[in-house]
Amino acid sequence: MDDRNMNRLLMQQVGRKFGSHEVLYSKYIPKIPASAEREYVRLTDAYMGILKEELEKELPRLKDVYRENREADMRENLRADGVIDGFLMAAAQIVHIIRNRVSAEIARYQLQRKMERIAQLNLRLTIKEWNRAVKSTLGIDIREDYYMGAFYSAQLEKWIQENAGLIKTIPEETLDRMQKIVYDGFTRGRSTVRMVKEIQQAYGVGRRRAELIARDQTAKLNGQIQQA
Repeated sequence: MDDRNMNRLLMQQVGRKFGSHEVLYSKYIPKIPASAEREYVRLTDAYMGILKEELEKELPRLKDVYRENREADMRENLRADGVIDGFLMAAAQIVHIIRNRVSAEIARYQLQRKMERIAQLNLRLTIKEWNRAVKSTLGIDIREDYYMGAFYSAQLEKWIQENAGLIKTIPEETLDRMQKIVYDGFTRGRSTVRMVKEIQQAYGVGRRRAELIARDQTAKLNGQIQQA
């Protein structure tokens, strides 16, 4: 059978499914690609793991600086500007060291390539689910490679660039929160134990936010591909 007759029969088959309706609701609800989401979560966990490792290296020194300056401040029995300024400078230097080490490790992490793999995995799984929806609703099969051409290249590239930038901000924002915790804790006279606990909580918040981004962005790309 030639292509023209095949297309005619296909249109008749699909037409019968629609009947008099302009919109046909799917008999199958495509699933969000869970394995792509898991890969994204693993990526963000690894990123936050880099921050955790560098933080743990410098946390003992930060605790010592915090405690020594706080004791000196208490001996003065008032808020001595020199003590506060000295502490702020020392703490800023430690945070700067952590920030530089994290940046250096992240630069070697090949983030772009990893994001590309996640995007392609999302595309393959989304198309697989979409084909199931078409099969169950229209009763026709779609070629495996039908949606795998250049049609989605610009869409995937935009998502990859946006998400690479998004992930890079997570350790930076977490470090900013930690630095603020240290400064506020010192000026308010909080104990070293409480300061460390709040830093650990800030890390937990950063990690949970990273995992939330992974879920949100996986669903976002999935929706964009389905719409296209």
